[in-house]
Amino acid sequence: MDYFKSKIAEMKAFWDSNGKQLLQAFQNIFNGIMFVIKPMMPILKAIFKVTFKVILEIVKSVFGNIKGVIDGGLKLRKLKNKKKS
Repeated sequence: MDYFKSKIAEMKAFWDSNGKQLLQAFQNIFNGIMFVIKPMMPILKAIFKVTFKVILEIVKSVFGNIKGVIDGGLKLRKLKNKKKS
């Protein structure tokens, strides 16, 4: 238990002495990223909108194909069962 208390005390001391600088560094990094990305947002939004529609259509098509294979397999099985009777 003393081990954990000492490690927590070390982390607290580190945060107390460096926390402000770390938060400022993260804020600077985030602001830099936003400075670059913000002007590109309309372009990225348009790309994502088109890409999402394409992906959605592919998923729908694949699902339709899977559904067709399953339905076909079930119909074939029913047909074989009728011939056996």
